Order: sequence, then structure tokens, then C-alpha cells
Amino acid sequence: MKKISLLLTLIFLMAQVSWAATYNSTGSNAPNLTGSWSPTPSNFTTAGDIFIIQAGHTMTTTATWSVTGTVQINGTLVASNTVTIGTLTVNSGGTYQHNINGGTVPNATWNVNSTLLVTGITSTLPIGVTKQNLGNLTWNCPGQSNNNTALGVNSTASDTLSVSGNLEIDTTGIYSFRCYNSPIRVYGDFTMKKGHMLVAGGAAKIMNVGGDVNISGGTVYVDSGSTASGILNVGGAVTVSGGTLDISLGTSSTYQGKLTVAGDFSITGTGVVKESGSVNNSVIVFNGSSLQTITNSGTLSGSLNFSFDNSSGISLGSDWSIALTDTMRNGNIALNGHTLTLGSSASSTGTLIWTSGLITGSGTFKRWFGTSAITLGNIAGQFPMGSGANNRSVWIGGTPSAGGTVSVQHSDAADMTALTFSENSQSFTKRTNMSWSLSTTNSFAGSSLSLRIQGSGITGVNAVTDLNISTSAVAAGGTYAAPGGTTANPQVNRTGLTQTTLANTFYFAATVNSPLPVELTSFTGSVNAGIVILNWATAIEVNNFGFNVERLSGQTWQNIGFVQGAGNSNSVKKYCFVDNSAKAGNYSYRLQQIDNGNAYKYSPVIEVNNGTQPTSFSIGNYPNPFNPSTTIRYALPVNTFVNITICNILGQKVATLINQNMEQGVHEVSFDASSFASGTYIYRIEAGSFSATKKMLLIK
Repeated sequence: MKKISLLLTLIFLMAQVSWAATYNSTGSNAPNLTGSWSPTPSNFTTAGDIFIIQAGHTMTTTATWSVTGTVQINGTLVASNTVTIGTLTVNSGGTYQHNINGGTVPNATWNVNSTLLVTGITSTLPIGVTKQNLGNLTWNCPGQSNNNTALGVNSTASDTLSVSGNLEIDTTGIYSFRCYNSPIRVYGDFTMKKGHMLVAGGAAKIMNVGGDVNISGGTVYVDSGSTASGILNVGGAVTVSGGTLDISLGTSSTYQGKLTVAGDFSITGTGVVKESGSVNNSVIVFNGSSLQTITNSGTLSGSLNFSFDNSSGISLGSDWSIALTDTMRNGNIALNGHTLTLGSSASSTGTLIWTSGLITGSGTFKRWFGTSAITLGNIAGQFPMGSGANNRSVWIGGTPSAGGTVSVQHSDAADMTALTFSENSQSFTKRTNMSWSLSTTNSFAGSSLSLRIQGSGITGVNAVTDLNISTSAVAAGGTYAAPGGTTANPQVNRTGLTQTTLANTFYFAATVNSPLPVELTSFTGSVNAGIVILNWATAIEVNNFGFNVERLSGQTWQNIGFVQGAGNSNSVKKYCFVDNSAKAGNYSYRLQQIDNGNAYKYSPVIEVNNGTQPTSFSIGNYPNPFNPSTTIRYALPVNTFVNITICNILGQKVATLINQNMEQGVHEVSFDASSFASGTYIYRIEAGSFSATKKMLLIK
């Protein structure tokens, strides 16, 4: 009887316990209906129950849904009513869609590839978007109209927006997307399509984007406000193909709107990047660690400052204008055939702040000037041109009588050209081919202007007093002024120039005491009997120690020989080098010209085709006759075992040169007859089925 009573008690207790179970969605149905799940749950309030929305299913609530247990989203949950969930996990590819006005987004564990999609906002922002680490966030609220609130709790520092994946704003209606607290963190990309996004005002004033920023519509405001700077930091590229990136709508001169970009920067199509505040302190900073390309085929307007701080350099993909300040802190700006303009008018000339870096390559740097006096050598008149690390700056000095623009182009052409003119009791006999071309436009004028040019990296300068400024054939206009600088960084000067004589192409001229570089007039390659022969010539040589001959092997240049130079010469010198080691194939060659001070430069690269792989056996030697050594050259059309022997005229073997497997191709072996008597010798090759015998003559 006791056993029956105990069993009945156990059955009663088990009836009071609901065991936790797992339920899977059966399709794109309402999750608040028990019939939408398999197996069918009796309720949604059992602790420990797990409800899984399967991939491919979109479940939309039709009434309030409260779940005590766990919901796992692999597909999509559309919350069109209030939803409360004990434990929410949004897995990779899963989406939680918040489709009501206001309300609360449940706290969840968000996979980096999951998405929170906000669609139902009109007048009230939701709670719960901030203070949790989201995967992707997409904001698509065309009916949004409230303009007095932001996401998060104001002045609660920890209540920030954090997005591990991408942030996409499809539309914000007539209002904007903004957060109260800084920083907004987006570890992936930020995409703006329509509406407004504020990193400004009564919103978070710092936004960090780890990936790219793509603006195809709407407006992103980076506003300095009146209490703090608005800062958008971008770890990738910025592309504005439509819409507007507005940096600073503020009124405070204390703070600034600031955009920092580590990747490429591109304005295309109908895209606009502008500054529209009442103070001119907004700035775009290029601070990447690899080469950045900046391009504008859209609209760039307003009073923007630019700062270049990238040791790997900036590359122009189009013409570029800087209205206010050009700050060059680090790295070169490669023009790539484009024009960089500083200033916008004679009354708004812009400011150059220069610490490091040069403006390089083909193209133009144009500066606006007013009528204020400029001291020669002052940064107000500097054009920091260059080639690599060589400073080739130009300075303009004097007081223009009318404002306008001066443009400078620098060509780093090699070698030199002879000329003859006399000035300052000196005879100048040559000039660099390196040049600086200046032009004046937009009514620029002056009658007592001065010019300075720096020529860092020009070789063959023995004293700066040997130098002058010339045009292509004669002395430059104006009046001679004593050169300055050092022999490594010489500076030549000119005074008394007008806008007409300033607009010219200038060169460094030198007396015979500073002979300038070696002038290479030709460099060619040819092939004779499978041997590559290199020929070159110079017109003038100064302190020329000689030439290293280099051949490209894979990705590396290898030194294969040296030819002594003529030292100092004003006449044509011809040189030749024979590359006996080049087998069949295509080769690249260059010369490294070295002066007596170990400075060097490279010639242009030439290509030489030494034919294809041999199709038949052959053998020969050069020179013949010889003393005391000769080279035996043989061709193998296939891989084979090779035996090459030397016999005297009596047929007695005196040497074995090769006795091994050899690969297809052209090969050489040397025979040193220093210990043999003069006379005729016979060499014989046996290679597979091929054999041949030839004679050679040793004459001592």
C-alpha cells in the first residue's frame, strides 16, 4: 500500500512540472501564435523553452509577444508589436526588425553578421539601440519626424552606439539619425543613402568608422557646434557619390568640424563636400599609412582646410583646390599631371603651413597672391616642389602691383646641356636639363620681383658660387644675385623680375668649375652569336668614376660587371660591355653611373632579346686563336649527358672540361692553357647521339 501511495505522489509531482523544450518555426507566420511552431508549445512562458526562427523564415508579430525563455533568430523576426524576450540571440544572417514607433529593442547577443533593422519610427525613438554591441544596424524610417531627441540617455557616458558590422542609413524621413553620447563606434562600413546624420550639436560629437564611408544621398553633418568639436574618424576610404558631406555648421571659432581619412577620398557624380559654417576652421586630415588617392569630379566648396600627414604620400586623381590652409606635415603629394591650387582669389590667397613633404611629379602647383609684400624665402611665397626626397622648392618675393596666380611645374630631367653666356664676371658653359616652369595668370603683375630656386640632389656642384639661373640658352631676366645654400642643397637667386620675365622656364647654369652631371647620350644592346653586347656613349663627364652594369634577375637587379669611366671629359666617350653569361631569353639591363664621391644615378632600362632555346646541337670557341684562355660555347636542344675533352695534335687527351648531365640551353666553359705549349688543340663534345670535333690555336 505504501508503494502505491508513493507512486501516486510521484505522478502528481511530475504533472506539475513542465519540461523545457525546443520549438522550430514552421514558416513565415506570426510568432505569437502557438500554431506557428513545431512541436506546438502550450505557452510562451515556460522557463528554459527555446524558440528558433529558422533561416528563410520571416515571422511578423500580430500582437504583443512575451517569451520567458530563449529566442534564437536565424531568419527574420519583425516586431510590429511590443516584444519582450528573456534571452535573445541573433545569429549570423539573422535579422531583428523593430517595426513600431518608440518601444524597446530587447537586449541580445548579436553576431557580427546579424542585423538590427529599424523601420517603424515616426515621433518617438526606441530604447535599447544603444548600450549593447550590435552586429549590423540598418535605419529605414521614412515617416520619422521628431526633431528633439537622440538615441540613448543624455549625459550617460556608457550609453553609446556600438556596431560591430556595418551601419546603413536608408532614410530618416524629415528628421535625422543622431546619438546623445560619444563616441559612435562602427567597426565596419558606414553607408548614407537618404535623410540626415548628425555628428554634431546636441548629439554625439565623435564618430569612429573602422571601414569605409559611402555617401550616395542625404546629408552627413560633422558640426563643431558651440561646445565641442565634431569629429568623424574614418579608417578606410570615403566616397561621396551623391548627397552631401557638410563639415561644420558651427559658429564657434574655438571648435572645429574635423574629418580624418586613412584611405582614399573621392567626390564623384552629384556628390558634394562643403563647409557652410560662419567660421573658417573646419578641416579634412589625410593620415593613412599607405598611399592615399584623392579625387574630385563632383563638388568641393566652402572654406575648407586640408592637412596632409601620411609618410606614404598622397596621390592626386584629379585637380584639387584648397581655399584656406594647406598643411603639409608628412609625405609627398604626387600631382600625376593634375593641378593643385591654394587660395581662391587675390583677397583670399590661402595659407601654406609646411613642415615636411614635397609636391612631386608632372603637374602644376598654383598659388594665389595679393598685393602684400613677401620676403624672399618666406613660406608665404614658397612652392615646395620636389623629386623623391630632393627639395626643389621655388620662392617668389617682392610686392606684386596686382594680385593673381603664379604656377610652377618641375621636371626632373636627367643630364645636362651645353650653353655659353657670361655674367658677374663668370662664364657659364652648361645647364641642367632639370627645369622649373613658371607662369602668371589672373592679372598677376609686378616690376621688382625676386626668385629663388633650390636644387637638392644635383650632382657635380663644387661650389654654389659657380651657379646661376638661366633660361634654355641665356641668363634669366632681371639681375644676378649671389647663390646660397650648400653644394648638396644649392639655392640660386634672381632679382628685378617682372611678371613677364618671371613667366619662363628656368635651369641651373654652372661654370666649368662645377661640371654638373654625366650626360649619357645613348645606351643600346645587340646580340652576336648568342652573346649580348651593350654599347653606350657620353657627351660630357664630370668626376665619373665608372659604370656598374646591372641585369634584372626575377625582381632583383644584379651587378654583372664594371666599366671604368673617363673622369672629366668634354668630348664623346664610347663604352662597351659583353655579357657572356646571358643564355637564351629576354633580358633587362641598366647602368649605374657612379661619381668619385660615390653619388650615383641610373640610366633608362633597355630590353635585349637573346633568342629562343636552341633547336639543334652546336659548339664553338672564342677567341680563336687565343692566349692563354678561350671560352667554349655549346648549345643543347635537350637535357642530356655531356662530355667535353681537349686533345693535342697527336690525339692525346690533355683535359676534361665537362663530364655531367646538362640542361637544355646555351652553355659556356673556359679552357685555361697557361701550362700548355703553343700549337693546335682539338676539342670534342659528346652529347647523347651528337658528337663534334673542332680545332683551336694557342699562340704564346
